[in-house]
Amino acid sequence: HIAQNEQIIQQLLSVFDIIPYSVVLSELQLEKKNLTFVCSLLHKEIFDKELKPKLLKLYNKSEILLIQDKKPTFDAIIANNHLIQQKSSNKSSKQLRYKNNKFITKKAIKEQLKVFLPKNSIVTFKSRHKLKYLTYNFNITAILKEPKDFFHFIEEINKKPYSIVVKYPIEFAKTKKGLEVIFSIAFNQLYK
Repeated sequence: HIAQNEQIIQQLLSVFDIIPYSVVLSELQLEKKNLTFVCSLLHKEIFDKELKPKLLKLYNKSEILLIQDKKPTFDAIIANNHLIQQKSSNKSSKQLRYKNNKFITKKAIKEQLKVFLPKNSIVTFKSRHKLKYLTYNFNITAILKEPKDFFHFIEEINKKPYSIVVKYPIEFAKTKKGLEVIFSIAFNQLYK
């Protein structure tokens, strides 16, 4: 689970690192192999000259789906498809010993997740699956101050001795309250 969660952090950091100052993101949706975002560009040419070449290092295809002239900026929806497999970092994932001697209830998991999230976050039970492992899936909506708060959340759940996996899609949107992030979590434990 740690490697999967770290991959999400790396994907998001790669995207945030290439966004120039002349581009302001308002929404972003990250899927396992695709990325779509809504942004304001200072100039139409920024996409072709600055943004697209960098995005094509991460994705096989990058294009503007829609652009509107909203003087003094241009609002655009940019789609990026088919993530190019990046070389994994040499940073080794920490190996945790999972706690598998104690069954954790859906309610206890929900309360544990709320500890790591901002106060007014919404954690909703989505589903339960039983195979080799018992998996509880939750939808989460949180208002953050900045993207690094999301990274901090992932780092905190990675420290826990449980298999907690952040699932795609992950959506970020600027709102009047702050940065809204919507995503899902899968909590896995041995089925007893």
